[in-house]
Amino acid sequence: MDGHVSTISLIERAIKVINTPKVIENNELIAVKKEIEKTIREIESAQHTFEYSTDPDMIDYAIYKEKAEFARLCYLFKVAKKINTNIINF
Repeated sequence: MDGHVSTISLIERAIKVINTPKVIENNELIAVKKEIEKTIREIESAQHTFEYSTDPDMIDYAIYKEKAEFARLCYLFKVAKKINTNIINF
């Protein structure tokens, strides 16, 4: 897969979002944090499926699942950034 560097950088970014002090203080950010954590688990699951599957259909599934979860993670970053900007500007 062409994403190991991207995977690491996205997960590192997600962890930074999850661990910011503002998350504790804002219910919307708490919800986004939970979704980011869930998405990270889904990415890890897809990678595990890819690594240990021998069935071509399951390998294809894992590739598409990982790409979909990356897209979701990027979306969640945008949501978190928008919420964070609204908090700062409030």
